[in-house]
Amino acid sequence: METKKEKKSMKKSVKIIIGIIAAVFVIDAALFAKVVSGKKNSNIGLQNIYDETIDSMIALNQNARTSVIREGDYLYYQFTEKQKKSFEECFEQYKNASLLIRAEISYSKETAQRISSGELPFNFGFLYADDFSDKGNFLNDKVSAVKKITVNADEAMFVSEENGNYSYAMDISLAIKKTDQNIPVIPEGFFVYSVLKCRIKGAGVVPSEIGFDYSSDIPFYGFSSNGGNITRNNSIIDFTGGSLIFPAQNTKSGIMPEIVVSLTSDKRYESTLEKSIRVKMKIGSEKIFVKVTENAKKLIIPSGSLVTPFPVIELTDNRPAVTGLIMRNSSSAVKNNSDNEFSSSEICVPIKTDPGLILNYSPKNWRSEDYEIFEWDRLPGIIFFDTRNYTVQDNFFRRLAFYIEKAGYKGRLLTNSELGTMHGFNALDYRAETLADFFNKATELDFKLNKEEILLKKILLANGILIADGQRVKPGYGAIVSISQESSSSLRVQLLAHEAWHMLFFIDDDFRNYTAAAYYTMDPRSREFLIDYFRSQPSLGYDVTDEYLMHNEFMAYILQNSFSNVGQYFVNHAQWKSVMSFTPELCDYVIKTNGQGFTDAAVMLENYVFDKYGVICGCLNLVQR
Repeated sequence: METKKEKKSMKKSVKIIIGIIAAVFVIDAALFAKVVSGKKNSNIGLQNIYDETIDSMIALNQNARTSVIREGDYLYYQFTEKQKKSFEECFEQYKNASLLIRAEISYSKETAQRISSGELPFNFGFLYADDFSDKGNFLNDKVSAVKKITVNADEAMFVSEENGNYSYAMDISLAIKKTDQNIPVIPEGFFVYSVLKCRIKGAGVVPSEIGFDYSSDIPFYGFSSNGGNITRNNSIIDFTGGSLIFPAQNTKSGIMPEIVVSLTSDKRYESTLEKSIRVKMKIGSEKIFVKVTENAKKLIIPSGSLVTPFPVIELTDNRPAVTGLIMRNSSSAVKNNSDNEFSSSEICVPIKTDPGLILNYSPKNWRSEDYEIFEWDRLPGIIFFDTRNYTVQDNFFRRLAFYIEKAGYKGRLLTNSELGTMHGFNALDYRAETLADFFNKATELDFKLNKEEILLKKILLANGILIADGQRVKPGYGAIVSISQESSSSLRVQLLAHEAWHMLFFIDDDFRNYTAAAYYTMDPRSREFLIDYFRSQPSLGYDVTDEYLMHNEFMAYILQNSFSNVGQYFVNHAQWKSVMSFTPELCDYVIKTNGQGFTDAAVMLENYVFDKYGVICGCLNLVQR
C-alpha cells in the first residue's frame, strides 16, 4: 500500500515530468517553426524605386534560400504582398515596371570549354498565379519554358580570369506584362536557371528599359515582357517589344520613348578635324549616322523621330564605338509626370534630341497641332520651337521680334492693330536676358499679351530660361530658337544651322570672347565688307552699331557653311547686284581674294567649336540622317 506521502511525491514527479515534456514540446515547436520559417525566407530582399529594401523574398526551394545555384538547376523566389505593391508604385509613377536582378556566373576553364554553342546556360523569368495551386503551393513542374529570357554563352562572356577560374556578373531586367487596358499584371515571383554555378546578388523594382549598356563595370541587359536573347556581340538590337511597354504615339499626356546611345572613350574611335568617325545604324527602312567625339558620350534619339518608332537596329560601321543602346522612358515624360506644374494640356516640357533630328521630326508625332518643342540633348536650356506655319510662329514671337530687334520699333510693345499684317521673322533666336526684358516691360505697362505669348512665358519658366521674381521675371539659363514648317526644306536646314550657332554664342562666355577676338583680328577689309553687306540688305534689319550683334552674326554666317564653302559663300554674296551697287570696291576685293579673309576666320572659329563641342563648320549635329 502506498502511503499518502508516497502518492503525493509521485504526483509531484508526474507533474515535473509532464512539465518537462510540455517544455520540450514548446521548444520543439519553436524550433520547428523556426526551421519552417527559414525555409521560406531567402537571404536577399527586394529594393523598391526609392532604394528601400522591402522584406526578404520568399524562397521556394533550397537554392533560393542561399541564392546560389551549383550547376544545372533552378532557384525560385516568391514576392511578399509589400513587394508586389512596389511594382504597382513603380507602374503608377513611370507607367511601366521591371524586375532587375544581378547575377554572377562562375566556372572553370574546363567547364567553359565543355559548353557548346547550342546550350542555354542561363534563364530568367516570372512566376504567375498559374504556377501555384489553389492552396498556394508552388507547382515547380509547371514552369513554362516560354517565360524565359535566354542568355547564349559565347567566348566573349568568359572574362575576369583568376587562378584558372572565370566569372561574369550582369544586370538583367524584365518588364512586367500589361493587359489591353494598360493594367499591370503583377507577377507572383521569379525563377532563375543556370547550367553553370550562379549567385543572385540582388533584386529590385525599376522603370523598364530595353537594350544593352556596357559603359559601367557591370553590363546591363534589358528586355520587354516578351523576353529575348543576350550575346556580347550586340550588332542587332530588337526594340520591337517596346510597343508593349511605352506609349506608341505622342499625346499631351504621354511621350514616346527615347533611345540613348552611349559612345566609347577608346581613342581609336575618336573623330578629328581631318577625319570624322561615324557609327552607321540601319533603323528599319532608314539609315542614321552618329558621330563619335570625346565631347559627347551619350546622345538621344527620340523614337518619335524615326520612321519606325520601335525598330530592329543594326549597327554596322564602327560598331564597337557603341557601348550602350537603351530604349527607355522619355526624360521629358519623366519630368512631366514628376511635377504637377507640367501636367496641364499645354505642352511645356521639350523632347530631348540632337538638332540633326529636329528638321525631319514628323508633325504627325507632335504633341500639339500647332507646335512642338525640343531641347538640345547635350546642352540643357537650349529650346527649339517648330511651328505649323508662320501664323502660329508670329502669334508666339512677332511682338517679341519687333520689340527686341526690328529697326524702327526696338523697345516698343506694339498693339495688335499696330502690328497689323506685318510679319516677324522666318527664324528667330533669343537669349534669356532679352526675353526677361520683354515680359518685364509688359508687366510694367500692364500690357495685354495674347494666349500664345502667355504660353511662351510659361514654357520659359518651366524650363528655367526665366525665373519668377514676384510679378516680374529674371533671366535664368538658356535661349530659344524658332523655325516653321512653312519654310521650304532647304531653307529650314539653313535657318536651323544659322540659329543654332547663335545658341552656343548665347550660353558660352568663352566662345563670345573668342569670337570677338576672331572678329577684330580678321582681315579688316573682309570685316568691312561684312558690315556693308548687312547695311545693303534692309530686310535683315541689323543694327550694325551693336557690337554684340555684329560678333554674333559674323560667327553664325561663317559657321553655317561647310569649311570648304566659306570663302565661296561670301564671294557669291559679293556678286549680288544690291551689294555691288552699295560697296563695289569691297565686293571686288572679296571676289579677287576668293573670300580668303573669311576662310581664315573660319579656321579660328572651327578650332574652338571642335575642341569644345566636337562639331565643325557647317555641321553642329552629331546625329544625321
